[in-house]
Amino acid sequence: CAASAQKVLSRTPGVVSARVNFATKTAAVESEMPLSLEVLNQKLTRLGFEIYPRTKDAYKNRHQDQLDALVKLRKELLFGAVFAIPLFVIAMFLMHRFPNENYIMLGLTVPILLVSGRRFFVSAAKQLTVFKANMDTLVALGSGTAFLFSLFNTLFPQVLLAKGMEPHVYYEAVGVLIVFILLGKYLEARASLQTSEAIEGLVA
Repeated sequence: CAASAQKVLSRTPGVVSARVNFATKTAAVESEMPLSLEVLNQKLTRLGFEIYPRTKDAYKNRHQDQLDALVKLRKELLFGAVFAIPLFVIAMFLMHRFPNENYIMLGLTVPILLVSGRRFFVSAAKQLTVFKANMDTLVALGSGTAFLFSLFNTLFPQVLLAKGMEPHVYYEAVGVLIVFILLGKYLEARASLQTSEAIEGLVA
């Protein structure tokens, strides 16, 4: 993420150098002429980032944005977990116990992809527009491929059966992968927010 943002900033006309630190969420930009934040943000919004000035009001706005993002992340995590838990139970312990189990797992996976996993696909698409890739690209590629393969085997199982192969599905891998990564993102975002608050309090 830092490399992508730094590359975009460095290519902005008038910018001599740019250094982005993702851990401290800061960017140092050296330019040969006055540049507004609007100009820099026009480039960064394509990646899903935004630059704030180093003022108290801007800090409050950024802090509120972080709180809102954390709440949204928690909702997505809980929503995904509600569907991922029964999906995991069916795949691990109840396979071949009842008819149409693949369609049931498909029904449990689609909401996870559309709601909880949407952020990964949106982020991957934004990275693609600037010919970059990050962890979200890997998650979108992995979960998307597993889902499409499973969907094909659910709708057309006879294709592999005719070749003497078992049409396996991997819906639980898709759902659990997305939920676990969201859990990691949530814990990281919460720790980052708490650390920022502690540092700001110390500085104050």
